[in-house]
Amino acid sequence: MRPASATDFDLAYDVYMDETVNPYMWHDPMEKNAFESIFEDMLARDFFWIIQDNNNDDCGIISAINFSGRGAHIAEIQSFGIKKECQGRGLGKSALNAAIETLRHNGINRIQLGVEADNPSAIGFYKQLGFIEEGRQTQFLHRGNGQYVDEILMAKIF
Repeated sequence: MRPASATDFDLAYDVYMDETVNPYMWHDPMEKNAFESIFEDMLARDFFWIIQDNNNDDCGIISAINFSGRGAHIAEIQSFGIKKECQGRGLGKSALNAAIETLRHNGINRIQLGVEADNPSAIGFYKQLGFIEEGRQTQFLHRGNGQYVDEILMAKIF
């Protein structure tokens, strides 16, 4: 992984809009100009990395925020996705493990995230990495196709 920068706009857009990634992201598909404000928000997050493969080719994104005050020990994974052509090579697992270690090094002892209930492979993936289900938010997300989907709340606590 490497830190993201303003020059990573096209990559972030491509990952976010990837047909295998976007159904599980916060925003529906959109044109590049509409994505600019979303990318600016990602750049402003406490942690925003580019996932690279063994050849240093850019393959994905991962970002997190660190809460403040009484929640300063908490980070939340907010964006995580790998382009279709890079999936299935273990990049997601190694990237998330690297992110977890970086967050722990920064004083985080609780990492949380939300995952759509209709994404069983992601739920299983997070469970493999030690995340536990803590709850469900019913009809939490509304997709552009008119479908509502529940979100599963998961956390890894050290």
